[in-house]
Amino acid sequence: MIWVRRPFIISTWLNVTSHKAPQTRPVSRIFLQTSSGIIAQILNTLKGNNRKMNESRSHLPLFVLLLILLQFFLGVGALAGGATLMLAPDGSLMHMPLSMLAHSPFPNFLIPGALLFTFVGLYPLAVAYSLWKRPAWRWPNVINPFKQVHWSWAGSLAAGVAVIVWILAEVAFLGTATFIHYFYLAWGIAILLVSLLASVRHFFKVAA
Repeated sequence: MIWVRRPFIISTWLNVTSHKAPQTRPVSRIFLQTSSGIIAQILNTLKGNNRKMNESRSHLPLFVLLLILLQFFLGVGALAGGATLMLAPDGSLMHMPLSMLAHSPFPNFLIPGALLFTFVGLYPLAVAYSLWKRPAWRWPNVINPFKQVHWSWAGSLAAGVAVIVWILAEVAFLGTATFIHYFYLAWGIAILLVSLLASVRHFFKVAA
């Protein structure tokens, strides 16, 4: 009897599970299909985001980004300094006595502040934007001596030269040099060196 009942119980359990299977399989299949679909969508989204990030990085090389940052922070600092000098031409806000201008043609800091604000502040910011967006404006190309590259690249060179000339003129008028002069002189040289890199120049090369 024992050997007869055990197969009967096993066969009965198999029959019950075989009758329940048609009810549970559709639910499990739906769950598996839905979950696999969601996972596939997430993976595709991640792949798409990575592809977009790689494309954006390929469109903006590292040294081009560095050049844009150099121009941007140069402009921001010069805007603040120039505006401060124009607001207080006597130099009181920056603790700069008028005696510093004894060997210069300026009676106060108004004109130097305006020059600093414009040529070392606004201009590098405009160059940073042009390097970033490379707008298809035609009028700046009139004064671009390098027709084979985008005019913003030439503007970057000009901004570096402007900083160097400004620092050298300031040192000549003051008759002395401080750490800040050496710092911005190195900044201007860095702008020139990064601009002249082959990879940067190639990035701004105009298609023939």
